[in-house]
Amino acid sequence: MGHSGGTPSWNELRSPGLTPAFGEIQRLAHGMPRRYAVASYKLSSSLVWIPVIGGTGTGKSSIFNTLCGSRLSATGVERPKTRGPILFGHRDAILGARFPFPDLVVTRLEAGADLAGRNAGAPGQLLYFEHDDPTLRDVILVDTPDVDSVEITNRRMVEDLYLLADMVIFVTSQEKYADDVLYQFLDRIRGDGKPFFLLVNKVQSPLTMDDIMSSLGKSSMAWPTESTWLLPFAPLEVEESLRRDEAFQRFCSVFIREIGADRRSSLMQRERSRLARELKGQVDRVVEALRTENQAAVQWIEHLDVFFDAACKKAIEAQEKQSTEESRSSIQREIRKHFSRYDLLGKPRRMVARVVLSPFRALGLIPDNPVESHEDTLRKMREKMDILPIVAAIEGLNREVLEKLSPGEEDSPLRRELRRADLALTREEIRQAVWEGQERLLAWLEHTFQEMARGIPKSKEIGIYSTSILWGGLILSLEVAIGGGITLLEVVLDSAIAPFVTRGAVELFAYHELQKVGRKLAQRYRESVKSVIRLQRDRYAVCLRSLQPSDQVMADLHALARKLSS
Repeated sequence: MGHSGGTPSWNELRSPGLTPAFGEIQRLAHGMPRRYAVASYKLSSSLVWIPVIGGTGTGKSSIFNTLCGSRLSATGVERPKTRGPILFGHRDAILGARFPFPDLVVTRLEAGADLAGRNAGAPGQLLYFEHDDPTLRDVILVDTPDVDSVEITNRRMVEDLYLLADMVIFVTSQEKYADDVLYQFLDRIRGDGKPFFLLVNKVQSPLTMDDIMSSLGKSSMAWPTESTWLLPFAPLEVEESLRRDEAFQRFCSVFIREIGADRRSSLMQRERSRLARELKGQVDRVVEALRTENQAAVQWIEHLDVFFDAACKKAIEAQEKQSTEESRSSIQREIRKHFSRYDLLGKPRRMVARVVLSPFRALGLIPDNPVESHEDTLRKMREKMDILPIVAAIEGLNREVLEKLSPGEEDSPLRRELRRADLALTREEIRQAVWEGQERLLAWLEHTFQEMARGIPKSKEIGIYSTSILWGGLILSLEVAIGGGITLLEVVLDSAIAPFVTRGAVELFAYHELQKVGRKLAQRYRESVKSVIRLQRDRYAVCLRSLQPSDQVMADLHALARKLSS
């Protein structure tokens, strides 16, 4: 049963629960690992498994003992008597390393071993009684716990052993043959197409075969009378009475013939083919259900992105005015630093400005503008930055997701995950993300002007110098021409000479560079705001992806389906 890609990772067979297909995935994924393990085991084993299955008090253990020719399984009227599976197999038979139920401990007892107190079986244990009959060398008979047991573990063991079965001996009794639990299990056996024998035990007049057929005729399928046997009620020495009973003897004769060496290979091949078809059908259904869920997941992400775009637009609009003012200030500061090396009369100009403006500064009307460090600029940006618009946008996104994208089914994994306390960004996480974005913006701005300084062609550089010399003192107005961050009084001071400044090489170069940097900075600022909101969007996307099967799991399922087809 191995296939390219290895055994499917069944624990990764998951889905977010966006569509009704989720229920099908849950149901199939629950049983497929065991069915796959059983199919793999049976393809590697030559053993024929025949469990004796029945309800409480129907006498199945007595029938099992009679078939085995020894009192192996405890019998009695207690409920229940068989507490764990009892196996009867050849001493040379090997269950194999790939036995599909590793949680069941196999305890083997040699033929003739003391059975005192040990033949009721035990939960979690397979009690294996050995024999040396060569005609049953590859046959494993199993006395199972009651199919209608009140113990869940008992019913689970019956289910597991039924999956292993190549043929079933189903035992009921006169008082329980119409019991709904037993009937449903029996109808399942017939629907699965497994060969079976129905033994109606403890029959007393006036029950007849017609009565049984009438009761079992609820299904649309015709009931095979040749597979049904009525066994008489025996108040004492039940196993001895069965051995002497003519109907039981005829049953044994047919049974031995059906499991004979000449038919055993056909019996095994039939069951293995049936298992492969059944498992492939389940794999196909789960693949289709997963495809439906994945398509819904794509649409879910599309809706998430619509809400994300709306949240970004809201935050950017709220930040636009503030970002424009702060960006202009940063640009002006960096441009002044860059072009100051071409201002040949910069020192005289600054001296004149200080003399003219000093009275105003002394009165506190004009603040001093010392050159800020990188850290000072970043600190001031953080102090001025209002994160409330971004917080509001993210909270709005969270509401949209919970109200419009959360599945309605209570058991949906995605619905549960979307309500995790750690999924929504905290205010501190938002603040930290905003600060990191500002740090990147400032670093970019500084790097941009450093590159500009290195990248100016020599001809441009000479032109800038020549223009500065030509206009001499009028270079004082350069800060005004390139949008320097100067105060109103400084603008008034420069306005007297500004009209004499032409659009020469210096001014035009500075003007165009300022335009380009401004456009780029505005775009980067918008992306910075979006990146904070994207953190929340991506958390939702990751949450969804964590509930989807991986590409490898899907590839494994397709490979398994192809293998089963062959």
